[in-house]
Amino acid sequence: MKKIKMIFCDLDGTVFPIGSTQITPRFVHAIEEAAQRGCIFVPCTGRVLPTIPPEVLALPSCRYVIYSNGSATCDLNTGELFHQVLMAPEDTAAVLELLRPYDLFTELFVEGKILISRHCTEHMGDYYVPRHHLAWFEKNPSPGIEDLADYVLEHQVGVEKINITLLESPLREEIMAKVDQLPGVRHVSSGASNLEIGDSKANKGIAISLLAQQLGIPMDCVMALGDNDNDLEMLLTAGVSVAMANGTPAAKAAAHLIAPSCNEEGAARIIEELVLGQTAAV
Repeated sequence: MKKIKMIFCDLDGTVFPIGSTQITPRFVHAIEEAAQRGCIFVPCTGRVLPTIPPEVLALPSCRYVIYSNGSATCDLNTGELFHQVLMAPEDTAAVLELLRPYDLFTELFVEGKILISRHCTEHMGDYYVPRHHLAWFEKNPSPGIEDLADYVLEHQVGVEKINITLLESPLREEIMAKVDQLPGVRHVSSGASNLEIGDSKANKGIAISLLAQQLGIPMDCVMALGDNDNDLEMLLTAGVSVAMANGTPAAKAAAHLIAPSCNEEGAARIIEELVLGQTAAV
């Protein structure tokens, strides 16, 4: 195995223990030790930028971040967007029209903001909303938008992704099948009951490949860690790919290696073993 020079790492279910959004001291130590050896750390998440915990972005080794399932790559030092792929307004409106008959908590991720309808704002207590999204809404109160489809068409808004929360089977499969019929968009998932819809050309695999190429790092010196189906392209692209023991069957099948679960500090342990050359402690 060639020396690993770059680590792309999913967050939820990979770094964060299940039910938490806190990075552990062991993971921080592993990442900073790797950085001392010249290894670049890049969070690669489905989250929108404002919902990534500040302690992750504040890590000294963290200069770049890939978010919204690979739709954007940001240089945190300059604020510059290195790479961005947005859903066309017409494609977003088509998805929203498809969803209109259903009563779903639907979010649009746009330019560092989360947009929701006025109906969802007024009835937020009736829906399941992830805690880190609730925290964003509490800090950024908004009356909501009367009609999201009309809004994106009128203002020609490019959307990073559409997020739908607490979508249980068989309704989830029904909506996925309908999305599959729309050109220009794709659906992925970062959890058992959510659905994320973005541009068909936006995925983590393309994003990590472009950034590694820009920084002159060959793909066989790149490691990627993930746990879910929105990580598949990243795991298939990286020279060394690691799925967590708590990952989906598809993620495990796409990876070269399986690490212990996120609840067992699996991400830190595999970095210690493969990058730092340590034997992972029990």
